[in-house]
Amino acid sequence: MNTLTLGGIATAAIAMAAATAVAQPAPPPAPQPQVQIMRVERQPMRVHTRDDVVKHVRDLFARLDSNRDGFITREEAGTGKLAMGDDMRERFAERLAKHDGPKPDRGAAFDRLDTNKDGTISRDEFMSKAADRGAANDRDA
Repeated sequence: MNTLTLGGIATAAIAMAAATAVAQPAPPPAPQPQVQIMRVERQPMRVHTRDDVVKHVRDLFARLDSNRDGFITREEAGTGKLAMGDDMRERFAERLAKHDGPKPDRGAAFDRLDTNKDGTISRDEFMSKAADRGAANDRDA
């Protein structure tokens, strides 16, 4: 009879302990890092077919293979890279010429980011300005 009583008491104690553990509130979730979302105006996405992509790759290869031997050498790749960089600069200059407002002063932009005026932009300086831009975008929206 004593073992039955002790077994009943043990079962009741386990049940009470389990009920207490289940009744505990869940721990708060770990804090998530805050991410600044910068809004950027983008052009609408274009739909590319497989044929478009294949044609683009073939055209790019043909531009890089300057001697038309079917291979791209290191020299051809370097020359092509420089030419593509020139094309990008020209396109950027054309877009900038279409811009009606004042031309951006790159030195002034660097000076705005270099808040402690030590001639370098630290990650903290860069991120603080990025956060400021994100807040300004939020206000504008």
